[in-house]
Amino acid sequence: MGKLKRNTKISLAVLFLAPIILSTIGLSVYGVLDKVLYQRSLFAQGEIVILNDGDFSKRYSFPGSGTAEDPYLIENYCLDDPDTTAIVIRGTTKHFVIRNCSIKKHGQPIFISNIGFNTGTVINNTFFEDMTLDKEVKFKDSRENDRNWFVHNCVLPFEDGFTFIINAPGIRIENNHFRCSLEGTEYGRTGLSVLSSDYSVINNNTFSFFYRGINLLESLYLTVVNNFCYNNSDGIFIDEIEESLIMNNKCTKNGVGLVALYCEKVLFITNNLSYNRHCGLNLIRRVISCQIRGNLIEGNGRYGLYCDAINSNITYNYFSSNSNYAIITSEYNANGNYIHHNAFIDNNYESLLLGKKQAYDNPYEDNYQNYWCDDYSKEGNYWSDLIWNEDSIYQIDGGNATDQYPLFEPPIMESWERLH
Repeated sequence: MGKLKRNTKISLAVLFLAPIILSTIGLSVYGVLDKVLYQRSLFAQGEIVILNDGDFSKRYSFPGSGTAEDPYLIENYCLDDPDTTAIVIRGTTKHFVIRNCSIKKHGQPIFISNIGFNTGTVINNTFFEDMTLDKEVKFKDSRENDRNWFVHNCVLPFEDGFTFIINAPGIRIENNHFRCSLEGTEYGRTGLSVLSSDYSVINNNTFSFFYRGINLLESLYLTVVNNFCYNNSDGIFIDEIEESLIMNNKCTKNGVGLVALYCEKVLFITNNLSYNRHCGLNLIRRVISCQIRGNLIEGNGRYGLYCDAINSNITYNYFSSNSNYAIITSEYNANGNYIHHNAFIDNNYESLLLGKKQAYDNPYEDNYQNYWCDDYSKEGNYWSDLIWNEDSIYQIDGGNATDQYPLFEPPIMESWERLH
């Protein structure tokens, strides 16, 4: 009888404790599975992975509180795992700063996506894309055929190794150094890609040996100033950018210094776009109502400026010693542009000896016209090959365009000296 009572008590205890034991085991198993799923998720292949606001403090214990005055600090890390993204930050609203980090990657240094307005800063870091880890891997850039490439293939930025920023309005990218170990033209690498991130600031960074140094897409009100892009295929590439400032950047020894397409009301001011292999400034595919002012464009391997712009102003620029025409307008859309108070000095020099000119204007249709002088001031441009007198008119190659009021001497633009 006593034995039966003891067995009954044991059975009751087992029945009582079993759900607790099983739930504990279940929670442990669930925790392990959750961690595995977390680590294997598409946006969590990294050395530092932030997928929500709590991860800053609970997962990594970064210093700071996430406010504008006291942001979370991710600093002084050396990250070099070639098989992962170094830092992933996605779906956060807290303020954070990534600074003083050294990141060496064959893959992707940073992926930032869907963060709160004006909450992200990336400053004083070194990003080195080490392509020598796998020289057989090459990447195809399919954007030319699909303008929604990044949206349709959100996983590809990981595979392509971009420092990739998407839906991060107001992010600041400042004082960073981006470099690829091999010439990026062979591999389709981009130093920095920023997509759908209005009000972003990209300031005082260096980009070298990439397919594109800076790649800016589908954004408004960007500020891109004081960057240095050299030995890239394209120094700066912008597509579907509106009402933005591109200023004081130096793009030299690239294939093309600066490329713009499908842009509107962008200010291209006091940039140094010189000594590039093909073209200093390439405005293609409907650049509308832009200001191209005070830029230094000299010594480029072919054209100074290829212009497919509409209703834009090209003023106070210094075009010198470009191997072919200083400006050549597109045969498709270029019209309604005002081109005046520029200095044209010894461009297309070998052809000048054969009677050619320093600029070429070939509007698409008879009613398309570009204006090579300012009707209000009755002043045009300075042409070094023109023997000037009060009745001089400068004939532009390609059609019937003329500069009716050529200048006796180059216009004054103090920034030109500073841009050298």
